[in-house]
Amino acid sequence: MGILKCTVLFPVLFLLVPSLGAGAQEVNQLNVGDTVPGRFWHQPVKMVLTAEKDNQSVSFGQYRGKLIILDFWATWCAPCVAAFPKMDSLRTRFKDQLAILPVTSQPSRTVAAFFGNMEKATSREGFSIVDDTSLRSFFPYRSLPHYVWIDGNGVVRAITGGEQVTVERISSLLHNDIPPSDIKKDVRKVYNYNSSLHEQIESESLLKHSTFSKYIEGYGSRHSIDKKQAKITLLNSTIAWLYRIAYSEFNPELLNPSRFVLEVKDSIKVTSGGLKGRLLKEWCADNAYCYELTWPGQEASRLFEQMRADLNSFFPYACNIENRPIRCLVLTKGSGKDRVATKGGKPELKNDAYSLFMRNLLWKNFTSLLNMYYLQKSKMPLIDETGINGYVDLDIKARMADPGALAVALSKYGLHLKEEVRELPVIVLRNKGTL
Repeated sequence: MGILKCTVLFPVLFLLVPSLGAGAQEVNQLNVGDTVPGRFWHQPVKMVLTAEKDNQSVSFGQYRGKLIILDFWATWCAPCVAAFPKMDSLRTRFKDQLAILPVTSQPSRTVAAFFGNMEKATSREGFSIVDDTSLRSFFPYRSLPHYVWIDGNGVVRAITGGEQVTVERISSLLHNDIPPSDIKKDVRKVYNYNSSLHEQIESESLLKHSTFSKYIEGYGSRHSIDKKQAKITLLNSTIAWLYRIAYSEFNPELLNPSRFVLEVKDSIKVTSGGLKGRLLKEWCADNAYCYELTWPGQEASRLFEQMRADLNSFFPYACNIENRPIRCLVLTKGSGKDRVATKGGKPELKNDAYSLFMRNLLWKNFTSLLNMYYLQKSKMPLIDETGINGYVDLDIKARMADPGALAVALSKYGLHLKEEVRELPVIVLRNKGTL
């Protein structure tokens, strides 16, 4: 059965589409829920039919009141061509209520030749709007097939792929006024090669991104480890600090300065060496860096692993964690009654350079304060060998950064702080190619 028996409203062969030249109305993209403009109904279109010889004008006004489905296709689109029999069947089933109109931007000669070959191979006749520019301006697309559903009142009810064009979906719209809900999104964007990809994508599309930059004046030296957002940020940092963060994985014990060993030839590029004021600012301008890694959905361990890979590919250094004997401040507990166990009460912490009051807080809060704050400038790392794990009460009056004064204050709790040698893991930074 030929297609013309179902499409007697298409008697035109090779009718020209007026171009929207200078002075023509601007065509704005239409979306679901929009109403087509008046000129949509009256603007003539160019139609190719396999066997029709007469020339007459066609406009969409003759289908007003029906459900119109614009079937955007191309001769090279295999899924589009494969859907032709399905579209014929739908036209037959909904003959008085539906018009499915193929639309292509290809020229009439190409489409006419294609339909001629199709008829010889399958005995199926074809028809299509050709040389289209105006309809695609209303309904731009990036992939084919592309279907636009317009109801009898000229309202765009859906924009879908071919899988939505079914008897059930068409009946639902015609009889229950329920359009397809799976909208085909064809977003057209122009990539700006003068900008970065990171700046041009939506945050929810980001899979992974890492950035290095030079020192940026005004930021200060800051760091942020956001495990929830899977993000590491370090601003205006020394190379030494970058490696310490990456290899310690922000573990307070391993992050201690005494657990970082420099064995590089150019240490002046790796650490500022205690410079201050103008000299430090000048040094930072040449030797400090900003780094940021974002990797949504990843565990912190993967973040630090990726950070290490970034550093090792960018800088001329090799870094490892090695066990070495080093002099430490070892904290131990004497025998006898546990004098630090909490007596309960509301958790509380008050501390300054000369005192520390802790009530009903975990012991590790105390050792972390010593490692990360009070003893951070000590040349010896703090090693906790007390075996204490629970909640404690402490009330210390001493110069907290002075190991000697701290040892005296801790003795009243049966705790001992003294210098001893331990073999500990340390972060060692070298020039690449050296052992």
